[in-house]
Amino acid sequence: MLPLPLVSIPISYLLARLLRLPATAAVLTVISLKWAVPLFFVADYAVGSFLLGAVSPPLLPADIGWFMHSLLTIKAAGTPFLVGAAVNAIAVWLFTYTCIRKLLTLEQQRLLAGPKSPPVSRAVEEGS
Repeated sequence: MLPLPLVSIPISYLLARLLRLPATAAVLTVISLKWAVPLFFVADYAVGSFLLGAVSPPLLPADIGWFMHSLLTIKAAGTPFLVGAAVNAIAVWLFTYTCIRKLLTLEQQRLLAGPKSPPVSRAVEEGS
């Protein structure tokens, strides 16, 4: 999911088409997970700050305006955010890979066991 406002939907559509994946699924995923993007940012920054030590943004003068203040705060959060994003991405990938591999192994074992014959009732056995 791309956290780019107004651009993420067309990019996800084009990327899905390029990779020959269902474009509708890609677009719906981006739309449905928009609410989670701020949570991902906070989690990335928190994990990165924890791993790098408590990194606090520098004190900024109050008279620079809210836009410049926001940009400088985001810039100061760069390294902890990137470290946290990498760690979180690896953790989610490992969890997803492990779960899918376990499900595929269970399905493979079920298929290799073959079809089970239905149980024969006692009434059928006694009647013969």
